[in-house]
Amino acid sequence: MSEGDCTPVFKALVKNRRLTGVMFIHSWVTLIFKGEEKSDDVITIYSRITVEKLKRQYSIGEAGFRDKLCELIGESISEVSSNKTHFTFVFKNKTKLQFELSIPDDPCPEVAFGDFGGQLIAFMNEWNED
Repeated sequence: MSEGDCTPVFKALVKNRRLTGVMFIHSWVTLIFKGEEKSDDVITIYSRITVEKLKRQYSIGEAGFRDKLCELIGESISEVSSNKTHFTFVFKNKTKLQFELSIPDDPCPEVAFGDFGGQLIAFMNEWNED
């Protein structure tokens, strides 16, 4: 995902949003945010996710990951950043949630997909792009 596509729009959509729920589905995670409309806003992440709290990192599949992710329920996103390899949310309690923008050796075209008030946003698998 480059800065020229949906990144600025997505950053504006998620900043200051409060995480209201987390769903764990097989090897991916869906984050649920309080929506502006009648329905909640969601982002489903298929790539590797890391939660960093107090300088300790918890990755998906590791002990403590689910607990640290669920502890973010009720917290709001204060900062959103991205680079060529990761997208990062920083919550008001200073916990970071980061997801990778590539899934090596995976034919799936997206690493994440979001629906914010009917505005659909796809994060393309950078590994698959030419």
